[in-house]
Amino acid sequence: TDNTADEVAAANTLKAHLRFAQMQAMNSDTLWSVQASGGSYNLFDANGASSFPGEDGAIDFPTGTTATFTVSFDGWGRPTVTGSFPTGYGISIEDETGFIP
Repeated sequence: TDNTADEVAAANTLKAHLRFAQMQAMNSDTLWSVQASGGSYNLFDANGASSFPGEDGAIDFPTGTTATFTVSFDGWGRPTVTGSFPTGYGISIEDETGFIP
């Protein structure tokens, strides 16, 4: 595929953020989610909206990229995924383990 450097970087950042949410869920034994709507996504914990480390609020996709999805992780790190990731990002999450290649 002809992914731009911005798309590759954004996909890698999203994967890291999904892994962060999963680890937070496993460490706290509470549900953590990453939710996207339109051109950005955000982190949510049991108390509502939260922020990724080093970030302040929602994370923007590169210009022209949109997606609507929710990925929630339970205390065992198991995902529940609704919606779809941005086209061309190549993101997948294994059902039972939550592994994100």
